[in-house]
Amino acid sequence: MQLAATPIAKSRWLKLDDAAKWQFIKWMRGSMPSQGCTAVLAHYGTPYGQGMYAEAGEIPKYSDWKQSEGDPNVDFPPGMSVISPKTNDADPSWICAITIQNGFSQFANIPVPIKTIGNAKTPNISSCQGPCVEVDIGNEPESTPMP
Repeated sequence: MQLAATPIAKSRWLKLDDAAKWQFIKWMRGSMPSQGCTAVLAHYGTPYGQGMYAEAGEIPKYSDWKQSEGDPNVDFPPGMSVISPKTNDADPSWICAITIQNGFSQFANIPVPIKTIGNAKTPNISSCQGPCVEVDIGNEPESTPMP
């Protein structure tokens, strides 16, 4: 009698198993600037927005990033995107944004464009202290098949 290997369960939206998720979290923890990072997450109330928010929000949470929930009543592009109040390439907020972009690309194969706004503030990061980025989760991108 031959035994079949049990497939490893992967998360619905990020498509990560527990080991890959842990590697992602460990990588994020080691990649943030010494001042730390704050991620303000905002999402639409669609199945994709809520599901991706629940899964993607675990990554910064368990990576020792500060985290808060943003106002979803603004227009977001499809998928996940980051807004950074970057002032220069050494700006800790920019390093936080690049960390999110690189991590989701490397570990979950999800493109995360970054929009820089200089010294301006969005409503979601206007009261944020320290290195801060806004992570927006809009509608499901057309190229992402529904699980």
